[in-house]
Amino acid sequence: EAERVLGVLDCAVLLVSAVEGVQSHTRTLWRLLERHALPVLIFINKCDRIGADPAAVVAQLHDKLGANALLMPLPLDMDKLDTDSIERIAEGDEQLMEAYFDAGYSPACWLSSLKAQFLARRAFPCFSGSALRDEGVREFMEAMHVLTQPYIPLAGEFSARIYKIRHDGSTRLTYFKVLSGELA
Repeated sequence: EAERVLGVLDCAVLLVSAVEGVQSHTRTLWRLLERHALPVLIFINKCDRIGADPAAVVAQLHDKLGANALLMPLPLDMDKLDTDSIERIAEGDEQLMEAYFDAGYSPACWLSSLKAQFLARRAFPCFSGSALRDEGVREFMEAMHVLTQPYIPLAGEFSARIYKIRHDGSTRLTYFKVLSGELA
């Protein structure tokens, strides 16, 4: 089921337990997301449990998946980035690295670079919280909105991918993902 839907997604949210960390199914999903070249946001869940360690999970994402995982603050506030995240974002953008050496850290520049690197699968923003207790979920959704907007290219000829056709009595419903352009 997971593999079938990947062709129509714009990005994915990968949930990883803050206690159990990267597991075999995490690796399987990661390979599928990589094969489909999908940008991935990571939510480190269950931070309310004893033994939860989001920083250790980020280290596992680096070591076991080779992901440039960046632990981000919630709410997403580029003024509150730690030095490690600032440097990792700068490493992925040569112009940003030069600006960092010349003028230091400028949050607005880092956000636009983070968005570009996220969409190109060169950076994987990680957020932590507890879905069960609704801690960090709303803030995560707001961060996802910031990092993914605007995403659909409206310029050019209309293009779409049909992913489902359903017959409902005498009506045929066609579901599609818009790839470019607009449909009136």
